[in-house]
Parts: sequence; C-alpha cells; structure tokens
Amino acid sequence: MKSPWQSAALLAAKSAWLRCPESGGVGDAQRTLLVPSSTGEPVGAFSKANRLAQMDQRAGNFARHKLGAALNPRPAETEGRELVDSARDKRTGDIIDAEQLWDLEVVDKEAYECPGCGIQVFPASYRKNINKKRPYFTPMDNKHIQPCGVDGVEKLVKKAKSEKVGTPEGFPVPFPNRLRFDEERPVTAGGDVTGTGDGAGRTRTRANGERSAAYHGHTVKTIRPVCRVFMDFPNDRAQLPLEIPGCPGTTYAGVFRGLGFFGIEAQQPPTRLFCAALRWGSAVETDVYIEWALDAGEWPKGEKRPTRFYKVRVMWAEWTDRQRNTLREEIEIAKDAVKGKTGQPEKAWLFFVGTQDAEDATLFTVNRYPFICCRVGEMIWPRR
Repeated sequence: MKSPWQSAALLAAKSAWLRCPESGGVGDAQRTLLVPSSTGEPVGAFSKANRLAQMDQRAGNFARHKLGAALNPRPAETEGRELVDSARDKRTGDIIDAEQLWDLEVVDKEAYECPGCGIQVFPASYRKNINKKRPYFTPMDNKHIQPCGVDGVEKLVKKAKSEKVGTPEGFPVPFPNRLRFDEERPVTAGGDVTGTGDGAGRTRTRANGERSAAYHGHTVKTIRPVCRVFMDFPNDRAQLPLEIPGCPGTTYAGVFRGLGFFGIEAQQPPTRLFCAALRWGSAVETDVYIEWALDAGEWPKGEKRPTRFYKVRVMWAEWTDRQRNTLREEIEIAKDAVKGKTGQPEKAWLFFVGTQDAEDATLFTVNRYPFICCRVGEMIWPRR
C-alpha cells in the first residue's frame, strides 16, 4: 500500500503528464482528448469515458515510470543495471539495439519489452541534438522479473573483462550472431522466422530457480550491438559465433580486425570488419562522402610521432538526410565523452565494414549505413 506522500507524488506526476509534450497533446491534454481538434465538437458520454480511461492509463504508466525508483525500491537480490542496451520489439519479435532508435522517425514508447524477462521497457535519451547521452531502455518500476538474463549485466560485463563468461550451454545474456538487412528474411540461429516462436533469445531456468545461460544468438540490422558485445566480452570472442555479410570469419575473434600502428599494409582480404580509435580533428565532408582520420597507421621506430594514418571514407551520396545526421551525431557524442580525458584507457572507437583501396593502402571505404558505428570505452585485447 502506498504512503500518502507516494500517492501525492504519483498524482502530481500524472498531472504533469497531462501538461507535457510527452502526453501527445498540445497544451492541456485533457481538453485535447475531450474536444477533438478535427471537429471542435464535444464527444458523447461513452466516448468521453473511454478517452478519459485511456488518458488515465497512459498518465499512470508515465508516472510510475518516472517515480519507479521511489515507489518500488529494488530488493538486494535484484540489483543490477537499470539501463538496458537492447529490447524486443513486441510487434516484430526482433531484438533491437537502443541506438537504432536514432533511425526511427517516430518512437513508440509502448512497443518494447525486456528480451530477458518480458517486462515493459521504455526508450529514453533518443532525441538527437537534445540528448547528450546515448539511447537506452529503462524498465517499468525500475526492476526485472527474476530470473532475467538481462538484469545485472553490468556486474557480468565487469567480470567479463578478466575472464570468459560463456559456457557450453550458451551465453548468459542475449547477443547478436548474424547481421541481416531489411530485404533478407529474418531468421534466428535456430532456423525460425523471427517473432514466430521462442527463438534463441529466451532463457531457461533450472529446477531450483538458478538462471541458466541459454542464449545462442539473434539477428540484428546494424553492427552497433555487435560492436558492443565485442568490447564488453573480450575473453569470449573466440567462442561467440558471428556472421557478417561479405566478411571472412565465423566468430567474433575471426570477423573483427583491429588497426594499430603496425605499419600501412595490404589487408587480406581487403574487406573486413575493422576497428580503430578516432583521431582528433574535423571530418572532411562533401555531398558524396565524409572522411575521418584514424589513430592507426605507420609509426617508424625511433620517431616521436606517427608519419602516416589510415582514414575511413563513408560514401553517403545515396543516404537519407536522417542517416547522415545520425552518423554525425554519433561521432560527436563519442568525441564529447572522451574529451579532456588524457591518459585514460577509454577512447572513441570507430567500427566499420570497409574495403581497403587497391591503389591507396591508407584509405578504407564504407558504403552501407548499417556498416559503421562509434563506441566509447576501454578496448581489451586478450593474449592468444
């Protein structure tokens, strides 16, 4: 039972919802619902009751979401990361990365659920040019239903920095194992059409309730979630399966190729999923392409600084304005995150499926929008 202050806070939050843009109305949401702008005529009593009930339900959801931590404090056994990096689209069954929200014209706040336990999760921080933090999902009432393969992933990631966390049974959290494009038929690792069954993203539990690592991979539409897993679970790269169109390799370790100051050399094969830290400086931008310099290339022994650098040229002549703006914003958010942090292990890392130019070995070109992203963090390279 809620205390008087909790009830008052909930009521205040619901009242705030009726006045804020997130209610979907303009100005007073209650007036908008009761007197539709299309006709200007009051609605009947039955329709009025239905509209008020819908409004109250949406306001309640919003209020509980905003006050979840206060109204429903998390017990110790469910403590974990409150922010979720991926969610399942209720309509399609696809697991999407939070940063894919950048690509949507309209974000449906009611359309997502936790891929681990199925509770409602809400998208947040997805407005470009407004939010300075990367998008994420946050669970209803600030807690997951246990056991959940997603809750507590922050502790798992910390552990994964120094040891392998996967087992022969599977992986303890959902992970992407194949990149597909919209024109392809969405098939899971088990051969089922995405969204038609339990698929590979559901977790199993043992008889005593202990969570079982039973994730075996799902398909994604961009390399963003793939690159997050690559950075978060360095000691599992050799075992985690991965398939990227046009790239050799069948595991995370086999598909990715890091670029450093090892000299400018011809890559074999020339097309791979490459990664390297970004150099400071502005991009070279035209209507045909945008180009960034990488903090990788040639640093002769005895020299005080590198002499040549690799660069990435993104051929975006056929991209939409939204895709161009998203890439620009993603790079800027990453640069802002590491600005001024000299001597720190965190860097802005550019990931891309690119092809090395046959005549200019310093140049890589990228054509497709899903083939490039930027992430911030410490890159760990386990000893082989």
